[in-house]
Amino acid sequence: MDTGVWSWSELVAEIGRVALRRQVAAGRLVRVGHGWYAAPTAAQAVISAVRLGGHLGCLSGCAVHGLWVPPEPGLHVTFNRRVPAVLPPLTVGHHARELGCEAAVRPLLECLAEVVRHHDIETALIVLDSALNQRLVTEAEAVHLVRSCPKATHRVLRYVDGRADSGTETRVRYLFQRRGIPVEPQVRVRGVGRVDLLVGRSLMIECDSRQHHTGEENYSRDRARDLVLVQDGNRVVRLTFQQVFHQWPQTSAALIRFTRAGLHRPLPLSAK
Repeated sequence: MDTGVWSWSELVAEIGRVALRRQVAAGRLVRVGHGWYAAPTAAQAVISAVRLGGHLGCLSGCAVHGLWVPPEPGLHVTFNRRVPAVLPPLTVGHHARELGCEAAVRPLLECLAEVVRHHDIETALIVLDSALNQRLVTEAEAVHLVRSCPKATHRVLRYVDGRADSGTETRVRYLFQRRGIPVEPQVRVRGVGRVDLLVGRSLMIECDSRQHHTGEENYSRDRARDLVLVQDGNRVVRLTFQQVFHQWPQTSAALIRFTRAGLHRPLPLSAK
C-alpha cells in the first residue's frame, strides 16, 4: 500500500541517497518528521502520525487501508515505545504489541486487532465485516485475530458477516442480532435483486448512501423496487447514513417498535 509517506531507510533502499536528496531539492518529497518524507499528495492523517513519532493505526489505519469505519473525529496513532504523556486534542495513542513496523501505517491485521482490543463490539464488527466483504482478510484470519485478543471481545465472532456492504448495514443488522430477532443480509428477491436486510419474514430495510441512492435514475429505480416489495406484502424501510450514525437513538427506537408491533412477522403473499 502506497500512502505517500516513507521512512528514510525505505527511500534509501529504493532510490538511493543521491536521488533522495534530488527529490527533496526538487520539492517532490518533503521532510515531515525525523527520518520521514512525504509526497505533496500524502494524507494528512499519516503525516500527523509520523510527526508524533508513531505510526497510523487502529481505526485511522483501517480507514487508510480502505475499510469502512464509523465516523469519528479522532486520530489513532500507535507507538513502538511508550505512548507520550501529552498528545494533541482528538488524538488517541496506542502501544504497539507487534514491534518492528517501519511503514507509516501499521499492517491491516494489526490495525484490526487494535480496534477489537480498544473499541466496543459494534465498532469491531463494522471493520471486521468490511475487511471480510472486501476480501482483505479471510474468515480464518479474522477468527485467529479475535481469539488473540482478550476473551471479552470474542463474542464479536457470533455476529461477523462478510456479506455486509457498508457499516450502516452492519450497525442496523447488529441491532436486531443482539436482541435475537432473525435478520438476514443481502437477500435476493425475485424481480427486485438484493435487499440489504430482511428482518423476520417481511420487513425489508435498505441502508441508503449518497453515492448509490441519489440522482433521478437511482431515485426512480429504488421506488420501483419498493413498489414490487410492497405489492408482495412486505414492509420497506429506507434509512440514510444520517439516520444510522447521527440520529441513531431515535432510529433504533423506531426499528425496535416495529418489531415489537410484529411488523416483521407476516409472510409475503408469494410465500403463502
